[in-house]
Amino acid sequence: LASSSSSRSSSSPTAMADVDDEHLTAAEIRARIAEQVAMIGTLQEEAVTADRDIAEASERQRLRRELDEKRSMVANFGALVRHKQSYRRKIDADVASGPGAPDDLSLLPPTKKKRAPSSSLAKSTISYASDVVKREFCRACPGSSRS
Repeated sequence: LASSSSSRSSSSPTAMADVDDEHLTAAEIRARIAEQVAMIGTLQEEAVTADRDIAEASERQRLRRELDEKRSMVANFGALVRHKQSYRRKIDADVASGPGAPDDLSLLPPTKKKRAPSSSLAKSTISYASDVVKREFCRACPGSSRS
């Protein structure tokens, strides 16, 4: 019996407690068993709590990713709205053409400021050719020698 106890003491860390347990009474051993059962219950509860904490942490992580995605969408839509508002201001300022405009106004030179009142126009010479813009159009026809 003593040789089996010494072999157990060298094989595992709990074996040292086994050597000490040999000198205990039955009541003391029952008390230690009760302590171990209580410890097992406590550790099982802590394992359940740890699993719950892991699930909650995973949910928080998922929600943070979703929040990041929504923030990114808000930023993108905000940029789109600002771009459209800027485009509307350019249309109002006749710097860009809007939908349904007859020509692409962005190719035209910026319009002049307000003209002089009609009373001063009678005293000056008006040149209507100043706002004429020449455009050159080139068409490429597939298979032709010109490009």
